[in-house]
Amino acid sequence: MIGRSQGEDAPMSTLALWSTITGIIAGGIGIYYALSRFVNWVIRCRQSRALPHHPPELARGRGELHACTFSIDGNYQSDSLHRWESLADIEVQIAQSPFSPSIHVYLIPSGRAPRCMHHPQVLKSDTEALRIKRNVSILFAKKWNGHDLEGFYFSSVQGFPTVYSTAYDNFLKASARKWR
Repeated sequence: MIGRSQGEDAPMSTLALWSTITGIIAGGIGIYYALSRFVNWVIRCRQSRALPHHPPELARGRGELHACTFSIDGNYQSDSLHRWESLADIEVQIAQSPFSPSIHVYLIPSGRAPRCMHHPQVLKSDTEALRIKRNVSILFAKKWNGHDLEGFYFSSVQGFPTVYSTAYDNFLKASARKWR
């Protein structure tokens, strides 16, 4: 073994082997991390389309969403705040409500619904959009009155509690096409 240093033919040292293994694992973890981030992004995108959300142009004045169960108030067309007349919003009652019983709570379309149905300025300036929303909302209220519905409530900057519902959004989207 003249001319050779000791260990040239020897197997890889433990330290070198460990470095190689951790490099492979780190590369695998990097790939796993990137894939898991991508999968989570896809899930969030699908959920954001499926779940009610604030319309982007109105989100700043609306609070955090909280899951709830609610029912339609039988007198929704004669609410004392006249929201039915001005915006065709449906008065509802939240089960186990965190709000005082004297507080009015309204079901309104979320950002998933057609813009002409959820934007207050459109509804106040376009009588045809308001008429369509009102007619569709009457059909929805007739169908679901007396039933518990799932939704999400929030409080606006002004402190008014409001509810979104996927069932209502879907009903508005499907029915609005028929009324146009």
